[in-house]
Amino acid sequence: GALFCASTTLLPSSFSMCGLAIAVALSLQQRHVLAVRVAAVGALLGWPFAGVACVPVGIYAILGLGMFSTVLHTVAAAGMTVMATAVVDRVAYGRWTSSIFNITIYNWAGGAQGSLKVFGLCICVSCSSMG
Repeated sequence: GALFCASTTLLPSSFSMCGLAIAVALSLQQRHVLAVRVAAVGALLGWPFAGVACVPVGIYAILGLGMFSTVLHTVAAAGMTVMATAVVDRVAYGRWTSSIFNITIYNWAGGAQGSLKVFGLCICVSCSSMG
């Protein structure tokens, strides 16, 4: 029961892991343009912090394509992904927001200090009130 449920759950980090695995495979096949695009989309749609794991794919692409082409394709893929998620977030939340930026800012700004304010919603958490 529990293992079946856990194995079918789509976790953001699992999505990023699959994107990175595909990007590495594409890099090894010398398909650098597609590799950096898959790495960017996988990290942004899955778990933005997985972008750090994509650095070797980027370095390998720089060696194969050059700096300008690698940056161009990475920025293009990231830009299209962010725009698409912003439109989906607009429909879902009723205002312009970006889940990618919200989760990044929340984690880097120390959002777990007493309140959860993500997407404009504030949920106050206190151990004493859980009594």
